[in-house]
Amino acid sequence: MVDASYSINFYVDETSSELSESRNEPHKFKIKDNNGKFTINKMIDIVDDIDITEQAEAKTKSNEELFENYDKRLSEENVHIDELNKNIDNYAKEVITNDNNEVEERNPNSRYSGYNASSAVAYARKWAFSKNPGFNYYPDNDCQNFVSQSVYAGGVPGSAYWYNGHKNWTVVPNFFKYINDNGYTYGGTSSSSARVGDVVQLYNSGKAQWSHSMILTSKSSSGAWNYTAHTTDRKDFPLANAYPTKTFTKIRYIKFWH
Repeated sequence: MVDASYSINFYVDETSSELSESRNEPHKFKIKDNNGKFTINKMIDIVDDIDITEQAEAKTKSNEELFENYDKRLSEENVHIDELNKNIDNYAKEVITNDNNEVEERNPNSRYSGYNASSAVAYARKWAFSKNPGFNYYPDNDCQNFVSQSVYAGGVPGSAYWYNGHKNWTVVPNFFKYINDNGYTYGGTSSSSARVGDVVQLYNSGKAQWSHSMILTSKSSSGAWNYTAHTTDRKDFPLANAYPTKTFTKIRYIKFWH
């Protein structure tokens, strides 16, 4: 049994100006000895193969526990891939920019125009692989906390109901409700008219709840979105890599006035 981690750096396409990065992604391997020739017999990607809300627990499990039902997991993954392929065109529309200017204003009488998307993106990129000592940090569940910090850096003001450590700051569905109810967003939750600096949230079908948040920080020449996030720490990473998956089956956009 071998524990390993790796980092990835790549450009989405030859015209991309932003380097996509992911660091220290944990893996576990089972190695087989075939008369002195060692081959990888089984592999688990802790990030992509295990529900994001269970990754901390997975790190403490024994190797035997993690590799239980390995063949069943592979079979389920193949079924999932087949389902994705059947609906690939629809999924593609959800992770690509849509420059439709005809948006439905959710709360036209309460608009906040002070959001600076560039500042939010700059903050997210700066702290993508580290923690800002001026804020709380949650090693195994920092995604919404990190997004709130980025949005705060973009100019959304703190309040008695949205501040470092408050559940509206750190919990995915609570953040969504607070930001929407207070007039910082517009245009519903589809990808229509989303822009850099907006936030994306993913729905965990196994948990039956929205459980992951990311901030859009760039897009490829084809219009496909890239995101930056904590848990797992990634910078300018393809959104199509995070959604759809066996874990995350729905997506919604939080689009700010800017």
